[in-house]
Formats: sequence, structure tokens, C-alpha cells
Amino acid sequence: MEASLKLKGKIDVIEPVVNFCYKWAINLGLSINSSAELALALDELVTDVILHALKDEEAEFEVNFFSHPSFIEISLKEFGEPFESEKYRYDNK
Repeated sequence: MEASLKLKGKIDVIEPVVNFCYKWAINLGLSINSSAELALALDELVTDVILHALKDEEAEFEVNFFSHPSFIEISLKEFGEPFESEKYRYDNK
């Protein structure tokens, strides 16, 4: 099962895309807990893209959902500000 959502960079798209993700995962047979965890991860990703990568509410991004016999995949495509990883060093201490 495949689905693709083209969304505007507005805060109010977060809830519908997260709800879609949760229901999509449930329909694929994931448990309630796994579906909720997947939806939460997507919530965090979409929120970060909207708040930090897209500078304009009219900017668009895509969320693509794919299911395969042994795994599922969700990808996000955005054309916002470039990410400079040197500025954000991960410290796991």
C-alpha cells in the first residue's frame, strides 16, 4: 500500500498527517503501541521541518508512505533551508 501527501508548511497540517500515519500503520497490522510510536516519530519530524526548514507557510513538502511484505517505509521530501550538521553536534553524555 502506497500513499503520498503533498502538504503546505503550516502547523495545522501536523495533526491530520499524524492521524493518517497512525491509521495507516494500524491497517497494515502494526500494534497500537507500534503505530503510536511511528506516528509520534513522524509528528516530531514534520514539526521540525515546519518550524526549522520551511521559512514560508506556502512552501510545500511531501510525506510518502510505502509498505513492503517485510517492512514499512515513510519518507519526507522537503526543499527548505540546508542543514549544516557542523553547527549541531550530537553529544550523548
